Amino acid sequence: MHKVLALLTGIFIFYGSFACIVYEEGPERVSWRYGYIKAGNEIFYGSYLETKALSTDGDSVKTNFRKLRKAVGVDIETFQEINQCYGADKDRVYYQGVEFVPNDNFQILGSYDSDITYRDGTVEHIKDYVIKTSDSVYDGLKFLNLDSPSFKLLYAGRGGIIYAQDKTGIYYKGVKKIDSFPVKENEYRILGNSGHIYLITKHRVYMEDKMIKEADPSTFSIFEEGGFPEISMDKKNYYKNGEKMTSWEVDKLFKVKKEK
Repeated sequence: MHKVLALLTGIFIFYGSFACIVYEEGPERVSWRYGYIKAGNEIFYGSYLETKALSTDGDSVKTNFRKLRKAVGVDIETFQEINQCYGADKDRVYYQGVEFVPNDNFQILGSYDSDITYRDGTVEHIKDYVIKTSDSVYDGLKFLNLDSPSFKLLYAGRGGIIYAQDKTGIYYKGVKKIDSFPVKENEYRILGNSGHIYLITKHRVYMEDKMIKEADPSTFSIFEEGGFPEISMDKKNYYKNGEKMTSWEVDKLFKVKKEK
């Protein structure tokens, strides 16, 4: 574990970003693709200029490598690129060309996206992954203190894991335990809109990490009409941001909806 932490520290220092760039688009529509490149008997991680449009002579295609980083210690005979972030040989898994975890039942369980826009108009398209090995679980490069053999990703959204579980229970963002009872594949639902993410199990309803105490799981839904992302409902009640609404508040809600 100490070796893994040391390697992770190295990744943070050299790359600065906790996510994997899939491609960049600059103000002149320059596209840089990221991945692993074999050169002779060595493996490098980096990016290359794939296309440059709107040239004076019309569209053109150009290849130009940059930001290459040698992957140290790779077994060239068994190395394979997994995706733009990860590559692996028979012994090790690499993240952006740096040794990350042992190649011991390595699995990618899910992914999530986000974009970073800089002042010059350059956009970095970020993709990161929820992964596990036989004894470790990671949200991107973040180690999660959860049981790997029983770990299950329930939902990942922009920014990382939202709901996951292991044999001890259900966790919000992989850190905060919200329920002591894991669920089976057909025992939960995920609902979401622009306001909130909900986890519905057989017995409880959660809005993010907050349990909606009086909600009925079997009839719980999001109030879709009229553009009220903070409102949810079941067969008995309406809820605003996870709190039961009074009859006066419900009457006002439908009055506003009718006026729209």
